[in-house]
Amino acid sequence: MKLSWMFAEIIARAPYLVAFITFSLCAISTVVVFRYKGLPDFTDPIKGFEPRGTEVNGKLRVYKELEQMVDDGKLTNSYGSYDGEEANDDVEVDVELNRRSLSEPGIHKRQTNPFEFNRNHYARCANRYLSPNQAKIIIQSNWQFQPNMLTLTHIHDVCAYTERYLAPYFALTNCSGYSVGTLMSGLYDKPCSQLNASDLGDFLSLMRECFPLFEADFASSVVDTCLRQGHPSRCCNYSVVWKVSQFLLDKDFAFDPSAPLEATLVAVVSFRYRRDVDLMDLYYEIGGSIPTRYRSIHLVGFDADDLKFQVFEELLWSDMYYFGFAGFAVFLCMFCFTRSVIIVLAAASDVILCFGLAYFLYSYVFQLQFFPFLGVLCLILLIAISVDDVFVFFHAFQLAKAEVSNPDDLVAVIHQSLVHAASSIFVTSATTSAAFFGCVSSSITSIRLFGIFCGIAVLIDYVTMITWILPVIVIVDKLDKRLSACCRRGFSLFDWIRNVSSRVEALIFHSLLPFLIAKLWWLWILCFFGCGAAFGITALYHPGLELPTSQEFQLLPRSNVLERYSLELRQRFRFDDLRGGSILQVSDKLWFSAVWGVEPVDHGNFLDPDVASVPAFRDDFELAEPETLRWIDRFCLTGRAFDWINILASFSRCWTAEYRRHMETDCGESPPSGAEGPDPCCSHSEDSFPYTRALNLLCFPRVSIKMDAHHSGGLVFNSKVFFEGDRLRAIAITWPTSFSLTYSYSEMANYTRFFSDTFRGLTDGAPPPVRSGWSFVPQSYFYDLQKAIIDGTFMAVLISLSVATLVMLLTSLNFVLTLFALVTITGSIFTTVGSLVLQGWQLNILESTTLSLAVGLSIDFTIHFGVAYRLSGSGVRAGRVNDGFRRVGSSVLMASLTTLLAGATVLPSEVLIYRQIGMFLILVMVASWLFANLLFQSLCYSIGPGMARCGVSRLKVDSGAAHDAGAGAPLGAGDAQGDGAPQAIDMRPQTETIDSIPDTLWKSRPLTNGSCRTNGFTTPPILFGLRNGSVSAPSSVPTIATEPGYPINKRPSRPRPSENARIYNTLSSTAL
Repeated sequence: MKLSWMFAEIIARAPYLVAFITFSLCAISTVVVFRYKGLPDFTDPIKGFEPRGTEVNGKLRVYKELEQMVDDGKLTNSYGSYDGEEANDDVEVDVELNRRSLSEPGIHKRQTNPFEFNRNHYARCANRYLSPNQAKIIIQSNWQFQPNMLTLTHIHDVCAYTERYLAPYFALTNCSGYSVGTLMSGLYDKPCSQLNASDLGDFLSLMRECFPLFEADFASSVVDTCLRQGHPSRCCNYSVVWKVSQFLLDKDFAFDPSAPLEATLVAVVSFRYRRDVDLMDLYYEIGGSIPTRYRSIHLVGFDADDLKFQVFEELLWSDMYYFGFAGFAVFLCMFCFTRSVIIVLAAASDVILCFGLAYFLYSYVFQLQFFPFLGVLCLILLIAISVDDVFVFFHAFQLAKAEVSNPDDLVAVIHQSLVHAASSIFVTSATTSAAFFGCVSSSITSIRLFGIFCGIAVLIDYVTMITWILPVIVIVDKLDKRLSACCRRGFSLFDWIRNVSSRVEALIFHSLLPFLIAKLWWLWILCFFGCGAAFGITALYHPGLELPTSQEFQLLPRSNVLERYSLELRQRFRFDDLRGGSILQVSDKLWFSAVWGVEPVDHGNFLDPDVASVPAFRDDFELAEPETLRWIDRFCLTGRAFDWINILASFSRCWTAEYRRHMETDCGESPPSGAEGPDPCCSHSEDSFPYTRALNLLCFPRVSIKMDAHHSGGLVFNSKVFFEGDRLRAIAITWPTSFSLTYSYSEMANYTRFFSDTFRGLTDGAPPPVRSGWSFVPQSYFYDLQKAIIDGTFMAVLISLSVATLVMLLTSLNFVLTLFALVTITGSIFTTVGSLVLQGWQLNILESTTLSLAVGLSIDFTIHFGVAYRLSGSGVRAGRVNDGFRRVGSSVLMASLTTLLAGATVLPSEVLIYRQIGMFLILVMVASWLFANLLFQSLCYSIGPGMARCGVSRLKVDSGAAHDAGAGAPLGAGDAQGDGAPQAIDMRPQTETIDSIPDTLWKSRPLTNGSCRTNGFTTPPILFGLRNGSVSAPSSVPTIATEPGYPINKRPSRPRPSENARIYNTLSSTAL
């Protein structure tokens, strides 16, 4: 307590110095970090949204790093690759084959074959289908009675829409925006607007004839195989049918010979757009000068490169003005409450200073380089938390001025404010920061860093409350006496508002709520238990908080054209099937991979996604060993025998089989170039396999070069070997399976477990170097993300609940109150989460973060009422409940209203996470306020602990009575008005109701000798100024009243230290 008195004296004597030091340190840190580190980079907003340190992710990252080392030239690999360059090379063949077809007899004349394009118009933009510079616009019918887009009216309208609105953005002079109409105009050599019913009928006839040939072939260009397989030339020329069916019509387009051809979605694609045009302009014009509805068509989706990420980054910064609106609304409420512009400005600067100092510590002290965009949400959270703390401190300061005998004694007023406000703010800050720090248990990098940053910011906010806001309140109090006419007087409107609010406060918290609890406590318990149970079933069982079902990370509202394409329309088209060129990406089947020679451990920095993991090769793995090579070869043959392995023609051989074939090939007469003697890596007999270790070490790199040259045509094998120089360091074998790719968590968990058990069974009894191998599913990234969300959310909520329970127990010192608090916050969380589920929320990354945060925000109000119940001087439950409403009811209401207002202000934002955090704040505030005021108080009123009959919440002692009490007489408080007449203490069980308790009993509760026994703990008499069961009071005992308006006996302005040690030790130890 000496430290608290010293701190109070420092602030009372030098508030300007304390405020200046705090402001300077925070401001300098903020300027330094933003000046030299700059603003965070959000160009790749989904960076960091992957699990790190998990078993699945470790395997995926190690394999990815192996391939990256190949790209960087650190390793070399022997075929088995199917990448984007090869895919694009295949597509380039399309142009050459079409040029070749033009030279065939009877085809070069347009009059003899109408199904050909003008080379000058079309061939120049047909050479590469998968250019990175592609924009896609998805269009559907605007007519409900005619959804089919393959009608002449819709085709004409699409062409007109493209020419009229999209021409300035697409490079139409070089590469026209593709649509069904533009391809038909090339076929029939006429403008799209002049296409007639005969042309459409002929085109549909062509689709009927040729579509079945290409229905299942979408992994590569079909022109190459079309001509060689003897298909009709009109189906092969320029692959019109293939382009229409695979790119311009959705995947649901089904061919039925007995039914008309119909398509509900079509695309307008520009594979090249003008580089001097910013597509951001095109995006912002959609819905403006570019209508989304035009005649019979409706634009429903749009995509171009990483345009969604660019739009999101711009909106992330621009929509922060909603944070400004939230701050303005909240600080306006604060001005009405405090009537001080200085305090409002100090509170606003506190938010900025806390964020800046937290960013400084985050970047330079903790050396965390990556900052996720989720950290921006800390601003709106700081506005809500900081404003609530300012209300508490301001209210405590005003209350302390009314409680002390000399309001001009700033040291006593500040110390009294610290006793009540600082401890309460510390409790709420501890629970909230614990909820944030609980996110560190997640394996997802962005969630970890978000929890660290917000936890730091909340703790800084607590420090600035007592070193910045409290000195400012003291300064305003001093200025109020000197400049009352300028700063605090003359605002009659605000005085009237304050008077009205005081009357409303008295009506609600002194009369209405106590009456509702006293008369209907049983109804509230039943209703809120039922409400919590119903929403609990909604959140956990049906419909339940489901895991995400899409790999796309949603950044914008679903109604946004960019987001709708990403979430819904992307899967219905094949634009991105060949993008990147990986056959694993276009396959709808699961793949099974096995790797040897490298550890499946991610050695990177889990808090920085930019720091790559360096694969750790195993020195004990040597494929050149005959026993190891034979086992790998047998493993490959054994794997092919499984009925769930889907052996494709291009995946028929392992690397070991190809190695054997080349080793058994006849060397011929001429030695290899540069060789002095015959080639040792050929002409071996079949029985000599697996050869000697020395021969394998010599021939592995030589044969690999031959195999790469022999298979340069792009054939795909199921094996990859990785060389470091001439040493083979790792080998990977991959098989396609017959299991369909799914995003169901339970199904993927079963598949992963099945593959793991299968591989473990195959490697039992294998040579020691081979036992270190491991298996994985290349498409299991999304499953790992789902698993990380489940595990991280459970652990974060568990940590938050544990810390909240511990804080509540230490605060109330009563197990019953702690149990009531757990029941209350559980019901509040169930109600909040159940409401979010009904709104369509899924357990995604942001949602998992808000669940753990819900614990920290829900328990604050309950803690306030629990502490008020604990500190109340009444000996009956009804009196303690009523005292809680009087003491903290208005503060809790103001805190919930301001936080709710801050959440509601950001709801109109176009950024999804802003909307979600706003809705979450609204729901959690409403639920936690109702449960704390009605359920928790009803539980305390009906079955709450009786607590001590001699609690020191309101100590009123007459100095004369203290001397007359004697060694064994109890210490009386006089009558209700302090007339000095000692009275005996009635220790009989009290059964008063809330309506029958005299008002004087609320204001004064005497002390007794002996121990003060309560439910579950005993407070030593020494804490209450009693020694050895008798009164040992000083000659002058001051009187403390805890509510304004109560009688206050005259006392010295500064009590002697011995008196302070007894009185304030009691208050502070009880509060803390």
